[in-house]
Amino acid sequence: MSIRRSISVAAMSLTLIAGAAKGQATASADTKPEPIPALAGRPDVEGQELLGGKYENPIAGISFQTPVNCKQVKGGGGDEVVRFVN
Repeated sequence: MSIRRSISVAAMSLTLIAGAAKGQATASADTKPEPIPALAGRPDVEGQELLGGKYENPIAGISFQTPVNCKQVKGGGGDEVVRFVN
């Protein structure tokens, strides 16, 4: 009888944990944080106008947007993944 009870308790626990995780994910996706007044008017907050292209390197496992005034420099090597200059 104790094995059935242990299995039942474990199943109920997993159900409660899965439900709580789903509820947290839904709540965080529905709500947006309030804007911070100190950041109002900054160009990096207003939009994407300071971002140029997008750099991706799946082998290195990175992806990011480059600044608009930077150019990629070919070459490098060693443990350096990419180099940009402005």
